[in-house]
Amino acid sequence: MKKILSLFILLSIIMEVSVAKIPIVEPFFSLPLDNGEKKDPVEFDRTGILVLATFHLAQLGDRFQISLLDSIVDKLLLFKPAAIAVESLPGDVISVMETRQKDSPLFQEILETFAETHLSLGHKAQALLGMDRIQAASEVERYVQIGTPPDRLKTILTMLAAYDLHSAVLQWTYLSPTDKKDQVIIPTELAVALDAQSQRINEITVLAGRLARRLGLQRLYPVDEFEDLDAMARILPALQREITKNPLLKSVGSLPVYSESQKSLERALSGRDLLPHYLFLNSPEYAADDVDAQWGVFLRTGFSGGEDRGRLALWENRNLKIAARIRTVSASYPGQNILVIYGAAHRPFLEAYLGRMMDVDIVKFDELINSLIP
Repeated sequence: MKKILSLFILLSIIMEVSVAKIPIVEPFFSLPLDNGEKKDPVEFDRTGILVLATFHLAQLGDRFQISLLDSIVDKLLLFKPAAIAVESLPGDVISVMETRQKDSPLFQEILETFAETHLSLGHKAQALLGMDRIQAASEVERYVQIGTPPDRLKTILTMLAAYDLHSAVLQWTYLSPTDKKDQVIIPTELAVALDAQSQRINEITVLAGRLARRLGLQRLYPVDEFEDLDAMARILPALQREITKNPLLKSVGSLPVYSESQKSLERALSGRDLLPHYLFLNSPEYAADDVDAQWGVFLRTGFSGGEDRGRLALWENRNLKIAARIRTVSASYPGQNILVIYGAAHRPFLEAYLGRMMDVDIVKFDELINSLIP
């Protein structure tokens, strides 16, 4: 079982090496009409979506310092996002996988790797509240619509019950140490777990959560998805055979784009500021090279059974579903700005798909930074 997970991570997570020069097309509303004319432009506030490519900050370990993100946070605050979407599984996806974990080892392994805490804390909160995940999710929507929740402790428990772990942690961080110590609503076991989650070094906690607190936001939006796991299970055996012997795939990790990325990271750490490295990860040059290295390669490997093309199709399947979830978030914030913080491999795909929406402008991180320079 763990061997399957290791291969799956190799193909989907660790090998987040990103596609080949995806064109951004005009939004539908500006396409020519049948008679060759264009509609007159309609005046409205467009929704700005900034997809911030990131690396996984946990890899820094003891080298991480919160001050490394100061300049990035300051710049993103000027973007004034009304909502922040993050790379974490939503409660409904977790719930479906929970019901199907006996159908395939992949469901169980993904839950164990990416949602174990969501489930363990969620089940405890559900028992305390006497509600299931769907009921809890409905209550969460009601709470966040009124702004700052009047009963933050109840909201935290409800978010946990909805498997919305990161929003619960965000709410927990709004409480003062005294409030946490004196409260009697959240049991000690859950309080200790929330404290531990709030101290984790990852881009959700130290970047998205930090930004959300500065902006006074009351939730984070988990929008991650996985490839169709039934389809993935069908092609995994052939991928497992081919991945270790195909010379094109074996050489991906040693390509110049990744050595340059490591050098960029080391320079940023030496300068005690990760902003230059984030500019590198969000550059069009990195995106094009990363996409071609990681995903364009599957157009060149030539597997006899076509599993390489299937792998590429399922990667695009995953990103289409993520983009759809981001679009759902934007439905609640028309004409406002949405920040999406995601692994660098996803950014070119998400920008390409979201760039097709009728009232969306894709905001580039490097262009945002340049616009802020006097």
